[in-house]
Amino acid sequence: MNNDHLYSFFMDGKLYSNNRYNSDICEEPPFVEDAIIGELGLQVGQRILYLFDFGDMWKFDVQLIDFIENYNDNNIPIKPQIIKSK
Repeated sequence: MNNDHLYSFFMDGKLYSNNRYNSDICEEPPFVEDAIIGELGLQVGQRILYLFDFGDMWKFDVQLIDFIENYNDNNIPIKPQIIKSK
């Protein structure tokens, strides 16, 4: 995968807030690669702003709809899924 665009997840939904996780090619931590979903303190209904490509400013509003405990046969959690996109 070619990862040549800057991106950030603003966990409080506010552009340029300090409550964010940045791509590994950004200069400032924390980085998305270090985030563990189960330790982020996510809340149902929470809105996250995903900013992709700091030049073109593609903004995506992401909302957490629900938590579903879903494990495979080896008791390993199944990865998060996109359930709808537009």
